[in-house]
Amino acid sequence: MMLREKIQSNALLRKVLVGTPWRGVYPSFDAAQGEIPQGKSVGYNSKEAAEIFRTYPVLRKRPTDYVTAFHLKPLLKEGLRLFDFGGSVGIAYYVNKQYMKMPAGIDWLVCDVPVIVEVGRERALQEQSQGLRFTTEFSDADGSDVLITAGTLQFIKEPLSAKLGALKAAPPYLIINRVPTWDGEHFYTLHQIGEFFCPYQIFNRQEFIDALMKLGYRLVDSWDCPESTLSVRLKPRLRLRNYQGFYFVKDSYPVPSMAGGN
Repeated sequence: MMLREKIQSNALLRKVLVGTPWRGVYPSFDAAQGEIPQGKSVGYNSKEAAEIFRTYPVLRKRPTDYVTAFHLKPLLKEGLRLFDFGGSVGIAYYVNKQYMKMPAGIDWLVCDVPVIVEVGRERALQEQSQGLRFTTEFSDADGSDVLITAGTLQFIKEPLSAKLGALKAAPPYLIINRVPTWDGEHFYTLHQIGEFFCPYQIFNRQEFIDALMKLGYRLVDSWDCPESTLSVRLKPRLRLRNYQGFYFVKDSYPVPSMAGGN
């Protein structure tokens, strides 16, 4: 059987060789970015990405969104300061409103790139979303009570641990969802999303955990994210059957029980 016939008849082979949006293996974030084809947009700060999120179904739930809600609910209180890193147009805000009532005076601050923030502000006005704000600066996480992030850290060059370490008062609670981690070596690839490309990294799980523990966090919970998988084109051994999520709490802070939730 010719290779083309094999690809057409085998769904897994077709995904690995043709259909997967990840391609190439590179030694660094910059090396991956340097391989983006000329003329293509780089990253989410592009008009192509803005159009995607202008009509994104913000009420769409994924299986592990419930886990985020489970850990977030006991933390919610009046006046809570929450920093949503890479939160796009406020997707986590809209999804979690389906699981729980938002307390009065909550400050839900989404951090993302400028074009996405602009779209997010437009949608927040349309939806009359109370307490939902936007920024482009990670430094605005300083003094927050909770940091949540989902499906973002793999696109960011600087590690989350370095960003948190630069803050005067890092959030004591971290709820991290949909991160590609595995037991192999940390590596970089390219992710194609429509007409734009992003450098993309896969973390060594233990190194990821250790970096945050060195900042004084303890790992309270972790979970698999079966809705997120990865396979690098022409690299069948570089496959993740699921991403992972993590809940970290600063050593000096308690873990609230569900009895304290709304």
